[in-house]
Amino acid sequence: MATTLSKGPTFESILSDVKEGKLKPAYLLMGVENYYIEKLSDAIIEATLPEEERDFNMHVFYGNDSDINSIVNAAQSFPMGSEHSLVIVKEAQDLKDLENISYYLQNPQPTTVLLLQYKNGTADRRKSSCRKSHHWASCLSLPRSVMYNCRHWSVIMRRKRAG
Repeated sequence: MATTLSKGPTFESILSDVKEGKLKPAYLLMGVENYYIEKLSDAIIEATLPEEERDFNMHVFYGNDSDINSIVNAAQSFPMGSEHSLVIVKEAQDLKDLENISYYLQNPQPTTVLLLQYKNGTADRRKSSCRKSHHWASCLSLPRSVMYNCRHWSVIMRRKRAG
């Protein structure tokens, strides 16, 4: 269904691990298929924090309005009355110096889950944040063909139901 960086996890394997409570310190979700990025993000949010703990332990940043220092400071903070804290970076493709996040990820806060949403494209795989990502995170790239495969699958399923 999805291709991955350097023989990494698939959409299904990440979703399965998240539903089982096996959370990684960080997730880099990227590609042109925003639906799947949002679907995985929702699953990670649900598995990380109950609704009543999100006000204090979920930090949302937008790439064009944020800097790496603010994101790292939030990621290094301890959760308040919860097992985990969650730091979400939406529109990570607009974040300046995204590769500097690799310094934080060399020694991530064990109680924090960092979720980077890199939409409508893929991160530069030559940069250290992507190249070394298999050590610290689930790094998933969702190509356009995923959606085309789903459309094809839905047509086949409709035909089977019709008889």
